[in-house]
Amino acid sequence: MGSLEEILAVELAHPVLGRLFGDLLGPLTPGELARAVEALVAPAHGPVARGLFAAISVGAVFGVETAAGERLVLKIYPRSLPHAHLATAHAVQARLAALAFPVPRLRGGLLAMPSGLFASIADFVDGDEEGGHDPRIITELGGALARCAQLSEQEGFPLLAAAVPSRGRLWPVPHKSTIRLAQTARGAGFLRDRAVRARTALAEARALRPRLAHLDWGVKNARFRAKKLVAVFDWDSLGSAVEAVTAGKAAAQFTAHWDIPTKITPSPEEASAFMHAYEAARGRRFTALERRVAAAAADQIIAVIARQE
Repeated sequence: MGSLEEILAVELAHPVLGRLFGDLLGPLTPGELARAVEALVAPAHGPVARGLFAAISVGAVFGVETAAGERLVLKIYPRSLPHAHLATAHAVQARLAALAFPVPRLRGGLLAMPSGLFASIADFVDGDEEGGHDPRIITELGGALARCAQLSEQEGFPLLAAAVPSRGRLWPVPHKSTIRLAQTARGAGFLRDRAVRARTALAEARALRPRLAHLDWGVKNARFRAKKLVAVFDWDSLGSAVEAVTAGKAAAQFTAHWDIPTKITPSPEEASAFMHAYEAARGRRFTALERRVAAAAADQIIAVIARQE
């Protein structure tokens, strides 16, 4: 840890990360970006004393410590997320925090930036990054996703379109600007065949009722203490999906984490353990229809990720 400008100098010098920061925020120097972050934090929380981290994927995230000793996280959202989506996600996160679900506490409303982008500030939650292959982590993640589904139902959270819509395409629009996919009928071989079969099978989900759900659930967006879940991040990744789709998609990708030395993909046994943990927390097993839908959702996300790779 050092000054935020020093941390940003390293991030912006990286050929891929620098491009992602530039695509989102424009061609800023480390000093200009550090001052832009402070301009968002300082009005309500005081000057930034040092940086904790900076990261970017779809949005940009900055950890800072203020002169008063507060540790905060500023997130700047991509232009593809409209204000209505962000406002709903913000309200859902605030409500989940009030219900003692493990989410960071928000510190105020959405912030409008001169560029037209929006940002938010939340508490920094200290915790461990864990691989998803530990049975205790699998149980924590599967159970928490089921609890989230129950709260979504109880609270009547409004439905939202997925953050990155597919618009009927076989290959959804990639969430990162560095990925380009040709939307053609040819190519991709067996991956395309698998995606077509999964999409056909997912048509059965029309018989099930959707609810608001976190659609990027896994260890990369979670922190733990003593193997217990203490925070789930990335609440702009909300969308409407039936429960079986949410669980099946998560079971196929919950182990994905690129910042620690861990195997990215779950084994079939680990995916099954995730689903069992979900069902145990849910208090009932999935029906035969729901299991088919969950399997199709898992197949679809596997094909999409493999295609992007």
